Amino acid sequence: ANTQKVERAGPDTGSSEVQIAILTAKIKTLADFLESRGRPDKINKRNLTILVHKRQKLLQYLRRKERGGPRWQHLIQTLGLTEGTWKGEISLR
Repeated sequence: ANTQKVERAGPDTGSSEVQIAILTAKIKTLADFLESRGRPDKINKRNLTILVHKRQKLLQYLRRKERGGPRWQHLIQTLGLTEGTWKGEISLR
C-alpha cells in the first residue's frame, strides 16, 4: 500500500525508498503478530530485530545521500517514521 506512494517511476522495487517501505510493512506485520501471541517467540523476535536493523541501515544511507532533501522528507512523512528509527541503537524486549 505505502510502496506505491514512494515509488519513483513505473514498477519500482530497487530504490531505497521502496525497500524501506517494504521493510516497514514487514516490521509492522511481524510486530503485530508478536504482540498478539501470548507466549515468547524467540525466532520471530530475532527476525524482527534483523528487519529493523536492515531498515535502519537503509534509512541512514538515504539520509546521508539526500541530506534532508525532498525525497527524504516525502519518505518520512509518507511512512510516519520518527527520528528514533534511524538514530542510535534499537533494542527490542
